[in-house]
Amino acid sequence: MPQPKMGMNKQSIYYISKTIGLGLFLFFTLNFSARAQSCDKILSDAEKAFEVGNLYSLADILLPCVKNGGYNRDERIRALRLLTISSLYIDEPESAEQYFLALLKEKPDYQPQQSDPQELHDLAQRYTTMPRVSFLPLQFGITYARPSIVNEYTIDSYTDAQTYEGRSGMMTGAGAEITIKPWLSAGTGVYYANYRFSYRNTILGYSQLNFTENRQVFSFPLYLRLIHPGLFKKLRPYVYAGASYDLMIGAEARGLVRRDITQQEVDVTGPDIDLDDQRSPTGLTAMIGTGVAMRAGTNFILVDIGYRKGFSNGLDSDGQFRNSTLVYRYGFTDNDHTLNSFTAMVRFLVPLYAPRMVKKRDEL
Repeated sequence: MPQPKMGMNKQSIYYISKTIGLGLFLFFTLNFSARAQSCDKILSDAEKAFEVGNLYSLADILLPCVKNGGYNRDERIRALRLLTISSLYIDEPESAEQYFLALLKEKPDYQPQQSDPQELHDLAQRYTTMPRVSFLPLQFGITYARPSIVNEYTIDSYTDAQTYEGRSGMMTGAGAEITIKPWLSAGTGVYYANYRFSYRNTILGYSQLNFTENRQVFSFPLYLRLIHPGLFKKLRPYVYAGASYDLMIGAEARGLVRRDITQQEVDVTGPDIDLDDQRSPTGLTAMIGTGVAMRAGTNFILVDIGYRKGFSNGLDSDGQFRNSTLVYRYGFTDNDHTLNSFTAMVRFLVPLYAPRMVKKRDEL
């Protein structure tokens, strides 16, 4: 007679392992759920005990769930607040300080409510969460640029023959700030800016040149930001001022057209022309602006408008007449000029909070 095969086939092994896996999953899920329900009930019972004055056993009841992750963030904040106040009431200041510091790490923007005991208000006054450093990982907005002529170069006798008109561009970047005082910070960063403006020149009353310049710049600002403590607790107006070192990375004239006003000659057009040789590679810009910071959780959204005033000549005189196409085909002679612009920016500020006790005067 054929002997039966010993052992289990692959299908049996699959079903057994699947059953064990499902059992372990249910065990840990139910265990976690039971623990969460238990900690939730413990917190509710602790709050009731606090209300009737049973304070001495609260730490023994609440700490296991606080330390073992039995609470979500809101529940952990409630538990730490309860432990802080009860420690103050039973004259355990060191424990109260320990719990309150943990509370601030959990919720850096925590402030006692008016209904909270005075002891908690007094303790909160001894601590600060003021960040030493804040990051601005995302900043973007628009620019509106327009040059100012310093020295005009033209073959026409009319002083208003050449005009510039502003055009919108864009700006984006990232940066960081160092907190000097709660109301004062110093910042820096790196920005990419695209400045655009149109140029028009009427030459000797018969020919008109038009094009749009597209200039690209990397900016490295250094500024101070003065912050109001806050309006309605969620809005913080501010002003800023500083200077920027600018590095020109590209410039070109687009849409070049020289039209014959008398209509006796054919219009002159052509491809875009590189203006890098005619632009100063570096420059210095002053900047000033105002805005408001809006709280978004523990972070902030900043919205501001600003003005940037150029102090360096945008024209590189060595390359002023280097492009023969511009000079002879279009009759363009560039001017000494500074580049000014308005900006409208949205910034995302991420403070790195540092909860700590404020030093007393005799400790300084």
